[in-house]
Amino acid sequence: MAIGRKQSERIVENLDSPRNKTTPWRASKEGTDFQEERISSCYVSILEGGTRRQVAERHRVKFNICLESAFIDYDNALILLIEEQNATTAKLKEIVQAMRFVGLRKALLKGNLQAYAMMLKDLTAELGVDGGAENISLNISIEENKKEG
Repeated sequence: MAIGRKQSERIVENLDSPRNKTTPWRASKEGTDFQEERISSCYVSILEGGTRRQVAERHRVKFNICLESAFIDYDNALILLIEEQNATTAKLKEIVQAMRFVGLRKALLKGNLQAYAMMLKDLTAELGVDGGAENISLNISIEENKKEG
């Protein structure tokens, strides 16, 4: 039997009601630790794969809780997963940018100006600087050295 949206919202409201916060087992340290354990377990289940329903069902069976609580734990675990992925993405962007700066420095020191210009174009595009990529031009002039003597 599937529950409707309004019934699901009512369940969530009941879980957050002041009466439930005064219930000893929900306000206790053990209740909070148990909920964190459930969310961590659900996080691992999400990483193992499956649909939302499959993960919630495995979670329900493992902890002997109702399906609505399993879906709430699933949503909380998904929030943690998204936050972790955003942090990882930000770190990876910083690493890539640092590698580009090292490459730019090496290309400039070696005198490889064409590679330097291309890397600078890519870097400005990544950073979202408009107009920078179109204005880059490379002019190379060669002067002959005449030996006096």
